[in-house]
Amino acid sequence: KALNLKESFESVFHVYGHNSILKRIKEMITDARREISLAAFKEELNELQDFLMLAHKRNVKLHIMSFGGFNMTGIDIVSHSKEDWVFKKLKGRFLNIVKDVEEGLICSLDDTENCVASWSKNPHYCTNIHLYIAHEIALIKVFNLLDKPTISKISSKLKDDFTRLILEGMPSFSQ
Repeated sequence: KALNLKESFESVFHVYGHNSILKRIKEMITDARREISLAAFKEELNELQDFLMLAHKRNVKLHIMSFGGFNMTGIDIVSHSKEDWVFKKLKGRFLNIVKDVEEGLICSLDDTENCVASWSKNPHYCTNIHLYIAHEIALIKVFNLLDKPTISKISSKLKDDFTRLILEGMPSFSQ
């Protein structure tokens, strides 16, 4: 039986090449009216910094998770503490962004024109990206509030690989 596919605003499109992907992301940041949720490695955040600062000055709310140390004056950025582990486990850098929960993009990145992104205005696609970033930021913020004995107790009870994948990036997590 054939799939019922139709092209609409809900379609997912591909963007090819590092420069084209970054251009699309910069356009999303420039067009944001309310909020941007972004999870990215410091290499891409460095490229996006000026655009993010302009959005901040327009009172666009920024939710940013950085893989690797990255700071911007006046902006709360949550850092994932194990950038190298994430890079090795996921075999490279990636970036997820959603603008106003109505336009989203996910991609694996390198410094070549061989990388590819998926971009859409599909509301379910955008909501999932937004929730992923919100979940990661909330987990890191909660773990930052815990003392080492509590973190050790939590980690001793969560042994499955899937859960450990999430816990690996939390501050003070011990294996």
